[in-house]
Amino acid sequence: MTNPVSPSQVFDRRLLRQRRSRYAGQFAAHDFLHRVTAESLLERRADMRHALPRVLALGCPEHLIAPALAAHGAQVVQAEQLSGLLPSAGLRVVLDEELLPFAPGCFDLIVSNLALQFVNDLPGTLRQCRSALRADGVLLAALPGGQTLHELRACFYQAEQESMGGVSPRIAPNIASDSAAGLLQRAGFVMPVVDSELIEVVYPDPFTLLRELRVQWGGNGLHDRWQRCTPRRLFVRMAELYGQTYPAENGGIRATFEIIYLHGWTPPA
Repeated sequence: MTNPVSPSQVFDRRLLRQRRSRYAGQFAAHDFLHRVTAESLLERRADMRHALPRVLALGCPEHLIAPALAAHGAQVVQAEQLSGLLPSAGLRVVLDEELLPFAPGCFDLIVSNLALQFVNDLPGTLRQCRSALRADGVLLAALPGGQTLHELRACFYQAEQESMGGVSPRIAPNIASDSAAGLLQRAGFVMPVVDSELIEVVYPDPFTLLRELRVQWGGNGLHDRWQRCTPRRLFVRMAELYGQTYPAENGGIRATFEIIYLHGWTPPA
């Protein structure tokens, strides 16, 4: 007998961890989006004049965020679900982002790069980040926004309606930019700043996009996903619709990623 899934458990985090572990060795070859968002996060850190020496890089693969921060004198603790994405030396912690193991006031800065979108309780994780920061500490985070992969979502929806007479969850829900500031405030952050950007990426075909999503994030990890083998005709029809509806100018297909940047301070002492 299986235990019922709580309504609050949107993501099967165990499945996502297993899939990400399987593809960890390929991650660096498919980290384009993570590199773009890492540069934006580092630019935001560079714009601050405050000394923030104790840093938690939460879910940031080793080669993107930590070396740049350490080069400017920060002591960086790198934390990830997968040990395979952490460096072999230095301060590192293998953890679950939903259960941060840090005492209050440990850090001056927490940076998270595309790592919090699959937590089942994002407000709760943000509150834990708030607790782990000292007074006048900062959270910088990048998450996919609601417009991410809207093309893929629409094509899967239509293909399933045509091929199977119904739809099942395939693309993860993401936060809307207009609700992000409220999430920060409810978690106890002050002076929240939220901005977003749309990044359009061209892929040769929808199947290349799906492979990249699998390596980056583990693919479809929704609890309510279709559990049986998906008929091949569904993917074929989805690819046909995608190529017809969202062609790139010089061949291939277009995929949109909306990136939301969160910037919040903890209250002063």
